[in-house]
Amino acid sequence: MNKQSTNIAKGIAIIMMLFHHTFYSSKAIAERVGGEVAISYVPLSSQLIFSIAKSCKLCVPIFVFITGYGTYRSFRSWRESHGSQSAGSYVLTRHLRLLLQFLPIFVIGVTVCVLTGSRTLSGVYGGKGKIAGAFYMLVDAMGLAKAFGTPTFNGTWWYLSLAILFIYLLPPLVAFSDRFDSFALLAIVCLAPVLAKLKMTTDLTRYLPALVLGIACSQHHLLDWHGKHERPTLPQTLVTAAFAALAAGSLLFFEKKAGFTWFFHSVASLFVCELAVQIERLQGRILAFLGKHSSNMFMCHTFFLSMLLPKQLYSLGHWALIVLSLVSVSLLASVVLEFMKERGGYNALSDHVIQWVNGRVCSPDS
Repeated sequence: MNKQSTNIAKGIAIIMMLFHHTFYSSKAIAERVGGEVAISYVPLSSQLIFSIAKSCKLCVPIFVFITGYGTYRSFRSWRESHGSQSAGSYVLTRHLRLLLQFLPIFVIGVTVCVLTGSRTLSGVYGGKGKIAGAFYMLVDAMGLAKAFGTPTFNGTWWYLSLAILFIYLLPPLVAFSDRFDSFALLAIVCLAPVLAKLKMTTDLTRYLPALVLGIACSQHHLLDWHGKHERPTLPQTLVTAAFAALAAGSLLFFEKKAGFTWFFHSVASLFVCELAVQIERLQGRILAFLGKHSSNMFMCHTFFLSMLLPKQLYSLGHWALIVLSLVSVSLLASVVLEFMKERGGYNALSDHVIQWVNGRVCSPDS
């Protein structure tokens, strides 16, 4: 996988995420709009749309798989250029970049919701006094509400706690993979909980196999085999893409019947990334553009769906139009935000902050 195909995979995943959040529950829709709303599901049935939307939770292991795949290579490259003692600097840099990307969305989203009256600070963080409320808000702004079990302004942000945990776990996982091989690590993370009779129900146990599978595919170049052969013809590309899509869909079907969600979702995420590799050969620029903005869209789309524009979105009346509109408004928000950050000097300031903190924390002389 190269950068373009990785963005395409992210683009597929963010569409799945928005589809999942829009139609995973009829009860959630009624709560958002304050009652029943007429929605057309033509040419499909409402039951099928809701079933597909629930299956689209596959978006999470896809993002996790991509994280493992990309981090294996980026960390090894970082280690080669900065030395074997640079793991702390790598981890700190990634953590700060995630935090500094999240903070503007947190500040703008919370401010807009409070000003429009769609949600209040006291309603989210209140109930235990001002000091506790301020602490809860600080924890939420750091993306750690799920980890601390504290209130959050936006339920979708639960993933940030997992992403931050993975930032710190990945360097030792990569080091283990280089020493003992990533497939040995994959066997451990899959079999150890089963042998210990632990249920794979926590965020870590549920998604760690997808992370390690991404590391394994990266270490053994399992998604790079195309480059070792002549460029495939268009029919070959289409057949491979269809096979990857069918395989991912079949795994989701078996998951509904057999359980073992962590296993079927991990393998399905691999096939979705293979699909992305094939789409890249077909010039999937729109999906790649979505993937480039997927992080911002993940962080901000729930504001529009649940707080600011739920009635307007669902009033569009057709399921496809609703999802398309949510994708469009989330993408537009991301594009505008990135423009403002670049023109306003926020990106340059973020780079300076990361360099300064690294110099203070990771410098041998500090």
